[in-house]
Amino acid sequence: MEYLITILLIAYGIIQYDMRHIENKKSRNLFNLICCIFIVLSSIAYHIGTDAYAYLNEFDEYINLSSINTKYLLSFNRYQPGWVLFQVLSKSIIPSYYFMKLLYASFINIIICNFIRSNTKYVFTGLLLYGVILYLFFNFEIYRQAMAVAIFLFSLKFFNARKWIKYIISVGCAFLFHSSALILLVVPFFNFKLYKQHLIISIALAVGLFAIKDLALDYVQSFLSIGLIPAVSGSDLIEYYMNSDRYGDSGFSISNLIYYCFYVIFPLFSIYYLNNKGYEIKYQGLIVFSCLIYLLGQIIPIFFRLNQYFQVINILFYVDIIMVLPQILFKRNWKLVSTTMCVFFVYFFSGTYFQEIGKMGYKSGVRYYPYYSIITEQTNPAREEIFNNMSSY
Repeated sequence: MEYLITILLIAYGIIQYDMRHIENKKSRNLFNLICCIFIVLSSIAYHIGTDAYAYLNEFDEYINLSSINTKYLLSFNRYQPGWVLFQVLSKSIIPSYYFMKLLYASFINIIICNFIRSNTKYVFTGLLLYGVILYLFFNFEIYRQAMAVAIFLFSLKFFNARKWIKYIISVGCAFLFHSSALILLVVPFFNFKLYKQHLIISIALAVGLFAIKDLALDYVQSFLSIGLIPAVSGSDLIEYYMNSDRYGDSGFSISNLIYYCFYVIFPLFSIYYLNNKGYEIKYQGLIVFSCLIYLLGQIIPIFFRLNQYFQVINILFYVDIIMVLPQILFKRNWKLVSTTMCVFFVYFFSGTYFQEIGKMGYKSGVRYYPYYSIITEQTNPAREEIFNNMSSY
C-alpha cells in the first residue's frame, strides 16, 4: 500500500503537471511531499533489503566519537573511513540505527530529488523512474556507494563550471565512502557534446567490444583461475561477480542483444538525433561513458556496479526520451505516445524484481515487498530466510 500511494501521487503529478507543462506552487509542494515520502519510507523500513539487514546488525559494533582515532577509522577492511566516521557520528548523537537511517535517507534522497528538479522540466517522470530503477537499491542495499553517488551528483556543478580542483576534492570525499569512486577521476575527459565523429567512434568501439566480448571474457576468467591477478584489490569480488548467475551471464543471447541495443546503441543514436533537432541532452559525454562501462561490464561484470554513478543521469536521458522525443515525432498525439513509453519503461525496468535470486528460488522483489515498518516490526518469512542465508544470495 505504501508503494502504491507513492506511485499514484507521482502518476497524478505526471498527468497534471508534466504533460501540461505546468510548474507552480502546487506542483512544487507535491514534489516536496513525494521526496519526504521517499525519506520516511526508507527511514522507518523494518527488515527491508539484503545489505540493510547487515548494516543493522553491525551498527552496535561501532564505538562512540569520544573514543575514535585514525587507527580505528582505518581498521575496517571492507569499509572506507568516511562511512565508519558517519556511523560513529550518528551513534554519538542518538545511538539508534534508525536515526542513522534517517540521516542517510535524507542525504541521498534530497540530493537526488534536487538534482532531478534542477535538470529537467518533467520532474514527476524523473521521480517515477528513480522510484522504479534506483530507489529500492539505493535506500535498502548499497548504502556506502549510494552516499558516494550523492556526493558525485553534488559535484557535477563543479563539473559543469569546469572547476576541476573542487571537482577532484568532491571525488575524494566520495572515495571516503566507497573506493569505486576512483572511476570518477576519468569523468572530466567526458565533458563534451556528442557530434558525428563521437558517434562513429562510439558505435565502432561498441561493435568491436561486442564482437570480442566472449573471447575477452574467457581470457579474464583464465587469468583469475590460474592466479595471474592475485595482487589486484577486490579480485575475489571480481570473481564472485563473474561466477554469479545474475551478473555473470554475458554470453550471446537474444535477450543480451536486446539489452545491448537498449543500453548502448539506442542512447547514442537518440542523443545525436535530438542534437540535430535542436534539443540538447544534458551530460551527453557522461551518458557515452556509461555506455562504455556497460560494454566493459559484458567482459568483467563488476563494472556494472560502476554504472550506479551515472544511473540518475541516465534517468534524465530516459525522461527526455519519454517526454521530448514524442513531441518532436508525434506532435498531435505526443501525450498518448509518452504515456505508452512511460508504461514501457516502468515495465522494462521493473522486470528485475521478478528475477530469481540465489539458490532459494525467491524473486528479487521479495526483499522489498511487502513493506513493513518499525511501527509494527512485522517480518516476512521469505525475507527472513534470505537474511539468514545471505551466502546463498
